[in-house]
Amino acid sequence: MRYDRLPQAIRRGIYSLVTAQRPSGEFPTYWSRTITMDSPTEVSSPFVTGMIMFALLTVADTERIQERGLEYVRASRRPDGTFAFFATAIDPDLDDTCLLNWLLYPSESSGPFHRALSARIVAMQTHGGLFPTWIREEPGAPNPIDPCVNLNVLRYLDQCGTASPSLVEALRRVFENQPFQPTFYYRSALSFAYLASTLPLPLRRMVAGDRKSPEPEHKWDNGWLSDSLETALNLLIVAQGGGAEVLASALATRLLLHQRSSGAWPASAMFQAFNYWGSPELTTAIAVQALTGYRRVFLCNA
Repeated sequence: MRYDRLPQAIRRGIYSLVTAQRPSGEFPTYWSRTITMDSPTEVSSPFVTGMIMFALLTVADTERIQERGLEYVRASRRPDGTFAFFATAIDPDLDDTCLLNWLLYPSESSGPFHRALSARIVAMQTHGGLFPTWIREEPGAPNPIDPCVNLNVLRYLDQCGTASPSLVEALRRVFENQPFQPTFYYRSALSFAYLASTLPLPLRRMVAGDRKSPEPEHKWDNGWLSDSLETALNLLIVAQGGGAEVLASALATRLLLHQRSSGAWPASAMFQAFNYWGSPELTTAIAVQALTGYRRVFLCNA
């Protein structure tokens, strides 16, 4: 790899995000019937914008993108503090509510607001330690449990000082036994390890221990790593977990080859629920996040 290509690739990716962000601060969200997001239909969702803000937290020179994005996210919050994937016609859920409030928390001084919301969330915990997905009034309504959702619940409850040891223990078991499985709402088998790798270091150690993050079986020949999103997720997992530099370099090289002339990376589905959901902007933000992490871990002296 030519290491001097990295800064330019990151800058081009950031520029593509600047040009794609709407005046409101929102980034577009799309659904499709295919994982590769063919013939996409645009919808409005604060969660995808929030995921982009989340990915850019460690990326320099994205402060203005984040400020505008968080303004849009804050305007999408419901009066009771919850969030839903869409503005109307859908129940709020813990994935949106916890990740988006986690993003907003540092810029807000309302301790009582977050304490009350976190107490409401804590009351939803199941006997197995994990949390259901949907915030619903009807106790008998279907409510699947998704490990990726629970990592975002842990992230927010820890920020509020209300994370329970039983949630940490339940997630530790998932990490030990099934770190590379698609979950109910997250399409990629790398999603759980990706989200775990982005936890604050004390939480990451509680969930994953002090050992290096496990590395997935690399399917070089069946097209897995021709997917830009999969490559980016994989690269960040390796970089954050202290994996092999030769593998990280190969992943970074593949990711650079996928970058388009616009600076963006092509869309691939991050989520699944009836259809597939994602956007080129979400893939691009995670690609920039992964390349930034790779550069920081392996090339800090290059």
